[in-house]
Amino acid sequence: MSSFSPIDMDPEATDRPHPGPTADDPRFPGLADLREQAGLLAESGVDLIDPALAAVTVMHSEPGVCLDAIEIIQRHFAGAVGVYAETGGWQPPNWVFGGLAPAEYLEQAITWADHGARLIGGCCGVGPAHIRMLADGLAGGIATP
Repeated sequence: MSSFSPIDMDPEATDRPHPGPTADDPRFPGLADLREQAGLLAESGVDLIDPALAAVTVMHSEPGVCLDAIEIIQRHFAGAVGVYAETGGWQPPNWVFGGLAPAEYLEQAITWADHGARLIGGCCGVGPAHIRMLADGLAGGIATP
């Protein structure tokens, strides 16, 4: 199963388009398939987020949806939340990494931290310059609740 953002599991998110590889690439399950699988697991009594987990992370997601994803996770999980967003996009047959500049990515990361993210990194398109900017920009530490 490919990774996906928890925002995709939010029933209120059905009117939002889901960009990325699942929209155009037949090798990935569709959003409806992921929701159906999660729904079947939940109906059978399986907890989708185990309270014993050390953390739940948002990964391989566009930076703009991560704040909503953090809020959804926090409604269902009391532990640490992390964000590993991508900065680029899928243009079949390849990923194109021309998204947020390191300073822009840091601005997003500060917002995630302000809303409870405690583990912040990067996914596709996030390079060493982005990580250095995060390390320097978040050097004061992330306050714990």
